[in-house]
Amino acid sequence: MYFLIDSSEPFWQVDITSVQVQIMDFCAICCRLWGDSGFVGMWWENCTDFVFSFVLLQSIIGEVNNIINAFRSEKYLSDVDSILTGPTTPISEGLDSEDGHMMRVEEEEDEEDAFSPDRGNVAFTSAMDGFGFRIDYFADLYAAKLGANVKALRKALWGDHYYNPKTKKIVGKKAAAAAGKLKPMFVQFVLEPLWQVYEVGMQGKDGAERLGKIIQSMNLSIPSRDLHHKDPKVVLQAVVSRWLPIADTVLSMVIECLPDPVMAQPERMVRLVPKSDIPPGTSKEVQTELELVRSAVERCDGGYEGPCVAFVSKMFAVPIEALPRHGPNGEVITNLEVDLGVGDTDAAHRECFLAFARVFSGVLSVGQRLFVLSALYDPLDAESWNRNVQEARVEALYMMMGRGLEPKSSVSAGNVVAIRGLAQNILKSATLSTTRHCWPFASMTFQAAPIVRVAIEPSDPTDMGALTRGLRLLNRADPFVEVSVSGSGEHVIAAAGEVHLERCIKDLRERFARVELVVSPPLVAFRETVDAEGGTVDGVKTVPGQSEFVETTTPNGRCTVRVHVTRLPAAVTKVGGFCKHKQSGAVLFFIVKCKSCVELMQCHLQSVVKFSLQSCRECNT
Repeated sequence: MYFLIDSSEPFWQVDITSVQVQIMDFCAICCRLWGDSGFVGMWWENCTDFVFSFVLLQSIIGEVNNIINAFRSEKYLSDVDSILTGPTTPISEGLDSEDGHMMRVEEEEDEEDAFSPDRGNVAFTSAMDGFGFRIDYFADLYAAKLGANVKALRKALWGDHYYNPKTKKIVGKKAAAAAGKLKPMFVQFVLEPLWQVYEVGMQGKDGAERLGKIIQSMNLSIPSRDLHHKDPKVVLQAVVSRWLPIADTVLSMVIECLPDPVMAQPERMVRLVPKSDIPPGTSKEVQTELELVRSAVERCDGGYEGPCVAFVSKMFAVPIEALPRHGPNGEVITNLEVDLGVGDTDAAHRECFLAFARVFSGVLSVGQRLFVLSALYDPLDAESWNRNVQEARVEALYMMMGRGLEPKSSVSAGNVVAIRGLAQNILKSATLSTTRHCWPFASMTFQAAPIVRVAIEPSDPTDMGALTRGLRLLNRADPFVEVSVSGSGEHVIAAAGEVHLERCIKDLRERFARVELVVSPPLVAFRETVDAEGGTVDGVKTVPGQSEFVETTTPNGRCTVRVHVTRLPAAVTKVGGFCKHKQSGAVLFFIVKCKSCVELMQCHLQSVVKFSLQSCRECNT
């Protein structure tokens, strides 16, 4: 997992609350997609108060770990709920065959923090200046000078560890307080040396001599045109980007911290291609081919002999002018507009739709014919072969190099590629396979839902047709946006937030519809209903000495909710004017039965929309 905190403000002025929101939103997605394995990249800016910067960095990493631990706890509780709500099994089936004890869910032991710089899975980077580093680099740099073990120094460079120059020992917090004003080792050996380079580099000609000595001591090779540039910022960026290259830092962290695809694929297969039951009577040839395809995906088989399987996660639009005018071998393409098939472009022939895909097995080649499988496709259903599968041809393959597209003749398993020629077969996502006997990949799931909705209409009513076509293109190009027509006939766009909405409106104006738009204020839908299970309120029970009540159990089976209705006292209805008739006034209160200790909890209705719920007196649930 890679998280980048970016801000135009200095690091010590960054709002920590906004950073926490960014972390929570990002972790919510990444934890469910990739689990705990991964790394975090952190951005930081120049600051002279290094101790404060160090404390702030610690708090941000601590916040990330707190969120990760919260997701772990959520997963544990969901597992417990699934066990509690599962089917009841006989006691004999719940006994452990070895010692005869009842099987039970044991709480996981406290795990160490998911992310910590001393473990090598946290990088400190600056995209603005193009540098990045991990603690490992400075541990290797100072190990020989301090006469310390690299592994021990790596742990000491993060946390409350201090270096005493008099005793030449690494001490803790108490010993540091007794020795005087000692700085944390991360401040002393990482932040301060880096700031010295910044300070010298920004001095321009006055610091040229000192900067030359630093470059010589680091054995850096920097072009003379960068060193003699008039702007000190350019000189500084040239030095730090070659001293601590961000590309090497991120790549080394990926190699060391993330599992390789072959090892990680078996765990991902459960989410990518959930196993389906094969009905009895299915031929052995079909079963063998289904298992062969699944095995190839699980092994990340990149050979030409195996089946080719790829998953298209989204369709995206690029201007036709941005498509390469040369082929994989450098040949010049003169009639690209003519080669574009039906459905590959919009009506105005300005945008070309490409499929964003990853190859999971086999080799994908230009000119290859593939089966496009929808999420509803069932390889064992003959009718599904006609409804949920199409055949398409790969017209071109592009490696996405930043904003550029590099033509390729073939792409093997493990690569992410852009495919041209599938626009008329895929709306948003699909599975590609060279065989019909392939289970489709699970549909894309989003942890959040569109929360901002606005109504749009063209400034000129005659442009309604262009707006309708533009909305269709936007809905296709953005997998998260929702386009609909309200009950009043308005065209409504639902986006993930204000920034996402602004991007959608801009794309409509400048790319897809190309008309002037009138955007309404955000729409807030208000709906309410009263629902009774089964359509009627039944299950009325009576307990001697109590009034009638309705009882139901929560979906997880942990609580039973009992609702009583009793008449309000006459004094209340008379004074408060609650009802015209004294006999019709009533008070509603709940009895919630705790499954943990079978203790009753009472909840009184204080008003129409406000009530209080007391905790269980026995187990504090």
